[in-house]
Amino acid sequence: MGVELLENTAITDYAAMNSPAITNEQAVYVANGYLAEHVSTCFGAAEPVLLFLERLTWQVLVYFKQPFMKPFNLAFLDVDAETGKVYPFTEYQIETLLTRADAFAKLNPPSATPGG
Repeated sequence: MGVELLENTAITDYAAMNSPAITNEQAVYVANGYLAEHVSTCFGAAEPVLLFLERLTWQVLVYFKQPFMKPFNLAFLDVDAETGKVYPFTEYQIETLLTRADAFAKLNPPSATPGG
């Protein structure tokens, strides 16, 4: 599945801002695809919030996940609510996400005993 990227552009149809073309579940699905393709499969997306910006936008929470620890919230990823296209992270933002996830994982190593 390819992910289509989008650059910021101004909205011209303000009437379209009242109802998004894609659902919150679709926004999470698209965000998860983007994260898997461009960042890492160790990141997930959840809890989208609809924002009325220049374009109607789903802001999706990005979290780091590992089997041995609870998810750790790291950032937000924007998805255009009309087209489903992702506003991509910059290379610097991706590097920062990976660095912070690595630091968090080092602070929370797997437990040597079952259950904690």
